Amino acid sequence: MSAMLAQADQQFAQGPHERDPAWVAHLSEAELAGEGGLCWRGAGAFQRGIASQQHAMAGFGSRYPRSVQLTQTSLAEGHLGMGEIEAAISHARAAVDAAKDLTSARATTHLHAFATRLQPYRDNRHVQDFTDYLRARTRQPTTPTAV
Repeated sequence: MSAMLAQADQQFAQGPHERDPAWVAHLSEAELAGEGGLCWRGAGAFQRGIASQQHAMAGFGSRYPRSVQLTQTSLAEGHLGMGEIEAAISHARAAVDAAKDLTSARATTHLHAFATRLQPYRDNRHVQDFTDYLRARTRQPTTPTAV
């Protein structure tokens, strides 16, 4: 996977090519970093995933609030995967705050899925506070969605 992600970065750095599919024209460096972060996290390489997600956040700035919110949730997932509960919750709280300005159902669905993954830590005061915080600021999705 490392070689494939490196190849994607190299291809992107070379700029557009006539053989590129049309959707590639809209892909930014930040989006590529964010997608790479999801790949690393999915492979269990949480630290590399977090680094990629942080790179994405820096590139999004304030121009892409939905991408920022989803990336905050992904950072929370990465920290949770590393057992860093307080860091995970810090990012998740930021994602909750960002979600209030969005109309994206996916944003809140991801947050509630994250909260479900916190259940093994439900006795942790920070987890309890976050769960209350999430519940007070969002509506629970009505249908379960695989995330």
